[in-house]
Amino acid sequence: MSAEKIGPWARRCAVRTGWDVSSEGHRARVHCRNITRNVAWPSRRMPGRDNICRASGAGCSPSRFVDAERKQKLLQALPRIETLMSDQIKEMGIPGLAYGIVIDDEVVLAKGLGLRDVTTGAPVDADTVFRIASMTKSFTALAILKLRDAGKLSLDDPVGRYVPEVGTWQLPTNDSGPITIRHLLSHTAGLPEDNPQGDRVLDMTPEGFSAWLKAGIPFASATGSEFEYSNLGFMILGSVVTRVSGRPFQTYVTEEILLPLGMRSTYWSLAAVPKDRLAHGYRKDKESLVAEPMLEDGAGAAMGGLMTSSRDLARYVAMMLSAYPARDELERAPALRRTLREMRGGYGIAGGLGDSPTTRRSTDRPRQLVRIWSAFGPRLQLGPRGPAWWWSTRIWIAYALAA
Repeated sequence: MSAEKIGPWARRCAVRTGWDVSSEGHRARVHCRNITRNVAWPSRRMPGRDNICRASGAGCSPSRFVDAERKQKLLQALPRIETLMSDQIKEMGIPGLAYGIVIDDEVVLAKGLGLRDVTTGAPVDADTVFRIASMTKSFTALAILKLRDAGKLSLDDPVGRYVPEVGTWQLPTNDSGPITIRHLLSHTAGLPEDNPQGDRVLDMTPEGFSAWLKAGIPFASATGSEFEYSNLGFMILGSVVTRVSGRPFQTYVTEEILLPLGMRSTYWSLAAVPKDRLAHGYRKDKESLVAEPMLEDGAGAAMGGLMTSSRDLARYVAMMLSAYPARDELERAPALRRTLREMRGGYGIAGGLGDSPTTRRSTDRPRQLVRIWSAFGPRLQLGPRGPAWWWSTRIWIAYALAA
C-alpha cells in the first residue's frame, strides 16, 4: 500500500504489513523514503511542523492521505489477525483473550476469543472486563499531566510537597536531589524494582500506605541517575493526584478521563464489575488451570488496579491517536493534543503510551509505527527455578499510525 502526504514535509512511504500467523507472531515492515534529505520523523530535536510552516509563510494544512482506499486495504488484514489471535490461545495455553484494532483514531474492531470462565464455559467478548494491570500507569500519567496543564503542579516539583511522607526519606547520597514528579513518571526516582510485590499491595489501605511511606524506602540508585521500574512510584503519584485534585485518585480519573471517553465498562472495584462480564484469573498447575483470587481496589490502584474491556480500551487508544497530526482545530478530547503527543513520545512519561508495551519499529526511523498493548491477570507461580509469572488471560489493543 502506498500513501502520499501533501505539504512541504511530504514524503512517500510504501507501507506493507505482512501478518505472519506462525509462532513468531506478526511483523510490520515499513519502507520510507524522505523527499527532502533533512526531513525526519518528528522528534525533540526539531521544531514543530506547524511552527515551521507559519515561519515560512507556507500556510500548511494538516497532512492527509491521498489513497481513498487506505482504510479498506488495512481492513483486509482483519481475518488473518483473528487467526493470529486464535493461535495465541493454543500456543500459550491461555483460556481466552480479547483484542481490538484501531486505525488512526477510529475503533474498527473489538472482539473476544475463548473463555472468560473455564468452569462455566462463559465466552470472552468485546465487553468482557479484564484487569489491565500496569497499563493503568498510562491513565495515572495522564491524570498528572492534566493537573500540570491546569497549573496545579509542575513535573519538576518535589514530591514531598504533596506527599509529606516522601519528604522525610533519607536520600541515597548527599549529592542526590529530591525526588520529583518527573522522576516518578519516568521510573528514575532511584526506587528499587518491585514487580513481585506489586500485586500483593494492590488492596492496601490509604492508612497502611502512609505508614509504609513513613517507615522509609531503600534506594537502588541516586535520584535521576538510572531507570528502574517502580510500582511504588506510581502508587505515590496516585497520592499526588488525590491531594492536588481534592478527589480520590479513582474518582478523578473516572470523572476526568473515563466518563468523557464513554468508558462505561471500566471499573476500579472488583465488586462493581457485573459477574457475567468478569474475566477470571488462573495459574497453571502442571496441565491444569487453577482459579486465583483477585484483589480488591486500594491504595495500589494507580500502579495497576484498573479493569476494562477491549472495546473501552480501544476508545482510550483512539483518543491518543486523535492527537495526530498537530493542527489548529478546537480541542475535543479530555486532554490537550500536545499532552497526548507528549505521552506517546516514549521519552520519560510512563514509557510512552501505556506501560512498557511491545513495539515494532521501522528499521530506519525512530518513529513508533505499530504498537501492541498487552495486559493480563498476572499470577505468581512457584516452580523449580523459583518464582515465575503465569499469564492466564489477555487483552490486546493493536494500532497502526502513519504520521
